[in-house]
Amino acid sequence: MTTNPLPRRAFLQAAAAVLLHRAGRAGSAGAHVPVEDWRGAPVGSSGVPAGWQKYETPGGHPAYDFTVVEDAGRRALHMKSAAEHSTIAKDVQADLAATPILAWQWRVLSLP
Repeated sequence: MTTNPLPRRAFLQAAAAVLLHRAGRAGSAGAHVPVEDWRGAPVGSSGVPAGWQKYETPGGHPAYDFTVVEDAGRRALHMKSAAEHSTIAKDVQADLAATPILAWQWRVLSLP
């Protein structure tokens, strides 16, 4: 039986360096399939990254203060937020039978 890749929406609500779908075998790191690594955007580009869409919520006041940065040799999406929230979304194709885990890395620079 084959499974068709299903469209899924990946949500980002923090500064993420790398988003990955990962094979979910117990006791195994499994294969990684990058969803986003920000390499397609020039360092210093700001706003909603190409390929992502604004995801607005009722009553929200998003600023979309995002900047692509280089952090410890990797690209990252830096986000600033003050009294608001900014959410972006991206449609992705994923074979959830093969890669059922979504993992990401993020670093908080300062807590509210």
